[in-house]
Amino acid sequence: SEPDAGYNAEYPENHVYESTSGHIMEFDDTIGDERIHQRHRIGTGYEIHPDGTKVDIVKKDQYSVVEGSHYCNIKDNETVTINGSLKVLVNTDKGSNDYTIQIDDGGNCNVQVDNGQINLVTGGSGNDINIISSGDINMSAQQDLNVKVLGDLSEDVEGKQTTQVTGNIDIDGSRIDLN
Repeated sequence: SEPDAGYNAEYPENHVYESTSGHIMEFDDTIGDERIHQRHRIGTGYEIHPDGTKVDIVKKDQYSVVEGSHYCNIKDNETVTINGSLKVLVNTDKGSNDYTIQIDDGGNCNVQVDNGQINLVTGGSGNDINIISSGDINMSAQQDLNVKVLGDLSEDVEGKQTTQVTGNIDIDGSRIDLN
């Protein structure tokens, strides 16, 4: 939600310019309530509040084009709310660029879908999905866990393997070797 502007201008400290079509530039020098406000007649604009908070309002589309690198440092939190969809396209020059999400010590990465699916897909042929953990990998399914392998399935367990099944076990194969 947008923060309250705290408008408290006093004459003659509020300097306002309004163009013929309704564009506004405002520089408020009221002691303790200094702020800057600039707005297009359609409503797109920005305001800088007395505490340094900046509010940008865009009434249609917004484009940001950076010909070089872009760096952003947020000292506190960031929250992004998107009513539509989100697409991040990386490596459009087809180089050897990576997309990396790195979380420093003590942080967690949580991906939550309230009503839908999480899909991890690699394109092309022979592109792997690798999961590596320095601790346990824990999976829990409220329904079935299905694994389909078109090639070979290998399990390499250096410790003990325990299988607990409350129902039947059905193993089918052209040949089954035990030991």
